[in-house]
Amino acid sequence: MILDLPPTIEQIVIHQAKEQGVSAEEWVFNAITAHAKPVSVADFFKQKKPLTVFKDIDPVVYQKKVRDEWD
Repeated sequence: MILDLPPTIEQIVIHQAKEQGVSAEEWVFNAITAHAKPVSVADFFKQKKPLTVFKDIDPVVYQKKVRDEWD
C-alpha cells in the first residue's frame, strides 16, 4: 500500500518517528494499530453489503469453481 500524504503530514510522521527511534513505516503502523479495531472476516461481511456483482452468485459455488480451476 502506498499512502499519498500531504507534505506537512509526511514531515510530522518523519519527525515523530525520529523522536521515537523508529522508521516512518513502523510509526504509521503503530499509529494505525493503536486506533483500529480488529474485525474478524465474518464480522466484516456481516457489516458490509455484498458487492452487487455477486448478487446472483452463490459464494460457495463460486469458490468451488475457482478452486477447481487450480487443478
